[in-house]
Amino acid sequence: MRPVNKLMYKQRLIVSLFWWLLVGLILGFMASMKYVALHTALMDFGIFLFHFRNIEQGEWAWALSFGHIQPFNLFYSFIYSQLPVNFAPQIVLIIQGLLLASPIYWLRQQYGSVVMIAYILYFPLWFIALFDFHIDHLSIVFTAFFFILVKNHKGLAIVSAIALALVKEPFALQTTMCGVYILGVHWRNSHNIISKDLFSFENIKIYLYSIGLIVFGLFYFYIAIDNLLPLASGDKSVAYSSAAFSWMGTSISEIVRYIITHPIDIFLEIISNSNKVIYLVAIFGSLGFIPLLKPGPLIVALPILAIALLSRHEGYYGLGHHYTAGLIAPIIFAFIGGLPRAEMIWQRVGFSVKWFYALLLIVLLAAHIALSPSPISRLFWSDKIWSYNYKAYIPADRDLMIKQAIVDYIPTEPDITISIQNTLNWAPLVQRRHFLLFPEGVVKGQQVPFFSKSLWASEVEWRTIMADYVVLDMKRPWFLIDKGCDWLYGKCTNVRMTNEYLEWVEKTKSIMQVVFERDGFIILKRKNNGE
Repeated sequence: MRPVNKLMYKQRLIVSLFWWLLVGLILGFMASMKYVALHTALMDFGIFLFHFRNIEQGEWAWALSFGHIQPFNLFYSFIYSQLPVNFAPQIVLIIQGLLLASPIYWLRQQYGSVVMIAYILYFPLWFIALFDFHIDHLSIVFTAFFFILVKNHKGLAIVSAIALALVKEPFALQTTMCGVYILGVHWRNSHNIISKDLFSFENIKIYLYSIGLIVFGLFYFYIAIDNLLPLASGDKSVAYSSAAFSWMGTSISEIVRYIITHPIDIFLEIISNSNKVIYLVAIFGSLGFIPLLKPGPLIVALPILAIALLSRHEGYYGLGHHYTAGLIAPIIFAFIGGLPRAEMIWQRVGFSVKWFYALLLIVLLAAHIALSPSPISRLFWSDKIWSYNYKAYIPADRDLMIKQAIVDYIPTEPDITISIQNTLNWAPLVQRRHFLLFPEGVVKGQQVPFFSKSLWASEVEWRTIMADYVVLDMKRPWFLIDKGCDWLYGKCTNVRMTNEYLEWVEKTKSIMQVVFERDGFIILKRKNNGE
């Protein structure tokens, strides 16, 4: 390598590393500060912290049974257990941010600054980082590296696709589509698959890679849903308990049969829901619809798109949730493929290329400002959304008061059970054998599993527990279990939910003793029989 070229290579390397670290640390530190400022939620960061603690205690089934098969919980639990308890949650969030940003280095090295900027500005990336912690972030890493490696390092690409399935069982369907993608690309590049080289060693290797991924993905998904999830959780019905897809059937075979035999109903289900239409427009429109010009990589995104569009759970097709994680890498790589075609179309119209990229950057930036929760977005500077306003990242004196009250008034014994408002997440509240989401455990007992200390839940004892303490905050979004009250500009805008929540607060106060109350923050303790 010539000295000048070597110097340019080093400079390019340093700049790519700089962008990776800069964006990764911004994502990670924002998420960690959000936790410190008590603006994360029990669903789902609090539940992950709860599982990390239980895995550390030897209750391995928790690694797999949080509604999904998630073996990478073991990885994060190990990291969590090695860190000081006061900093472990923040470090976990910083690691998540750095991993989310990791594709930036390779995207810039292989495809240039425009692609890197598109990835950085793509709004779902910021929601994955700042909507608490979800193991789904690893799907972005593994899918991105599948696409980066598949051309020249197919063996490593296969490993990445297999790892994708282990993130969470829905991603196993994307593993299957990775196999379809490899086969499709090979077919396209071969031009004529029926040739004298059909059974060459190279072709056979590609077919085996493809078919292997297809079979593995489908097999793992079926085994995870029908066997591993019920075995890990001790609940035979857990696999098909979701109301989001029950309108199509109560088993995999019924759902698949319905999709095949009712295409018109499926189409009407999608287009009749304005939020699903907005979802599609935002996902593709925020990248100028360029990914649709070279849709090959979108094959890998199809399972996640199908889950979102077929679901009747608003979270799956909501723009501010973690369910978009599986879409990010396939759509970015479709964007990479479609970029030359978009440029060619622009030139055919008669415009200059420099104006094409100037307009593209404007579109990317405008979509980012309109849709993302980043520091340059409208959400960040608006009081509309409690969890994404800039105040959500700045610890206040009131937050310190709440933490001190929790330490002073709630015992640390692991068998003490607390029923907590969903939007009040802090490790000392959940680092115990069980916790509940308010108003669970207040009036009547809640059935919870007590696992044996083994990988599989061969011995699960279901016990009924009651809340020993209740923790509420009237100045943060009101929740009844996982149902929010449409909290906008610091107020609950759903009248029905407002009345129901306040009724529960009064009912709780009538049967439990208030041990601390200040500035809307309340800790209640169950009364002894003699009181």
